[in-house]
Amino acid sequence: MADSTVSTQFASLGLFVFSPLTVPVQGVSRTTSHRIDGRGRAGGPMAYQSAGPGDDKRTINGALIPPWTGPAASLDRLRAMMATGKAWILTTGSGRPDGWWYIDQIQETQTDWVGPGVVAALTFTLSLTREPDEVPENLGDLRESKP
Repeated sequence: MADSTVSTQFASLGLFVFSPLTVPVQGVSRTTSHRIDGRGRAGGPMAYQSAGPGDDKRTINGALIPPWTGPAASLDRLRAMMATGKAWILTTGSGRPDGWWYIDQIQETQTDWVGPGVVAALTFTLSLTREPDEVPENLGDLRESKP
């Protein structure tokens, strides 16, 4: 008999879990590029040639509204992972591995406060770039991503 429960986990990066009760995701975008090099030709149009795969990037947008979601400090765990300079395994909510990704940037916007210095709501944007070669020394140690 199949399990009828539905995972509320959207995804995980390393052991950092994105879910409605921890760090809710509002949207995801992905940009995959291919490099095309051009050379000028005397008296003619540019000559173009495929130069191979380009970058694969993802952007994850979300919001934190303590106490209904995880605390604002949840983003500090992602900042610590980014500071390692390593790529982290991205796993979908269904458990499918989706490659290794570097955290390029974390943008945080605080929008509401309940008191001096106490954030009531914030939005964030997490920018990721795929590690194409999965070179072992570039990959993060899962123990360093544990909340």
